[in-house]
Amino acid sequence: METEKKQLTEEAKAALKAATAAATWDLSKKFPGVRSRISNGAKVFYIRGRVKGEGKASTWKAFDEVAERPGYPVKNEKDASEIRTKLIFGILEPTSIRREKAEAAAAVESVRWTFGKLWDSWKTLNSTKSSLKDDDSRYRTSLKERFDDKEPKDVTKYDLELLKKGLRDAGKADDTIISTIKLLKRIAAHGVENHDCIGIRFSTKKITGDLKKKNRTEQFLDDATLERYKKACREYPNRQIGDACLFCEQTGLRRGNLRDLKWSDVDLKAGFLHLAKTKTGKQKDFVLSDDAIEILRKHPRTVGIPYVFTGRDNGRLSKRELNEAGVIAEKAGLPLFEGRKFRGLHGLRHALGSRLVNDGASLYQVAGILGHDDIKTSARYAHLQADTLRDTLNRSNAKIAKA
Repeated sequence: METEKKQLTEEAKAALKAATAAATWDLSKKFPGVRSRISNGAKVFYIRGRVKGEGKASTWKAFDEVAERPGYPVKNEKDASEIRTKLIFGILEPTSIRREKAEAAAAVESVRWTFGKLWDSWKTLNSTKSSLKDDDSRYRTSLKERFDDKEPKDVTKYDLELLKKGLRDAGKADDTIISTIKLLKRIAAHGVENHDCIGIRFSTKKITGDLKKKNRTEQFLDDATLERYKKACREYPNRQIGDACLFCEQTGLRRGNLRDLKWSDVDLKAGFLHLAKTKTGKQKDFVLSDDAIEILRKHPRTVGIPYVFTGRDNGRLSKRELNEAGVIAEKAGLPLFEGRKFRGLHGLRHALGSRLVNDGASLYQVAGILGHDDIKTSARYAHLQADTLRDTLNRSNAKIAKA
């Protein structure tokens, strides 16, 4: 009995609500499908009707919505009727259909791996890489505007030609253009590997074929020049800078690793150097030569400071202080390469690689000493190895000729 009474009460409430709603509508007698009512003190016009869906097999879809929309103000029943006519004849789209299309587009966009999305994903995955700051700057200044909303599969050769032309017109060096295009390829490869998207559909070799890496000539120091450089390091007024340069010459450490080097990273007894973070974001162990160990044994420690090479403020060496490596190079009279000054610390890294190859080390050994993840990086010294082998052959042939 109570249940039946409650049910009757609910039905009565629903009927009253429907009757009240119907009573508030002002149906147009002149324009079919148009009605209005007062809402928040203002008169609002509504329209209803049906529109034919898209495609041959589509069905009619009913619409019942507010007449007014952006660009089409509604002041009276006539205005509302004109909009209704535009909807029926397909000049305008009903709100419900526009909403469906917007939802479908959003669904498609959610699975579109554009370069913008891939770059965010790549940054998250490679957040520990020391090169991330430079790569992010290169993406924002050179790639974002052209490729941020584009998927790798949609990139064309014309897109890259335009990129190359734009960078050239901006005065960028060839090696900068090559690095920019390589960054774009890395992002696309990240999408293929991690997000199942289609990569760039063509090789970029022809596009970068006329570009030249200007820093590929390896810097080499002969024995006399090297001794002169070491003497300049030992005589430099700032012992921290001088020892840092001597240590870099022995290990080939990158300047970032040299700045961050702590005594806790060094095992003088075992002759090893452990770096928790390198350029590629990986931990690596480096073998120290006897000379490198001796440099650290004699190097003064700053009490309470964890860093091996300290700056004038008793913290780690500043970037400005490390630039004094160039001053030492000038004092030692280090030679120019391709018309440019010897590249301070990084030049020492390449000089070490060149010296090792000329002394008979294999490219695999050079990769291990310099910390290259990929043997291809060490392959830049291959021409030096070929010269060494050629000299060996020539000496052998000369001995045969004399016999």
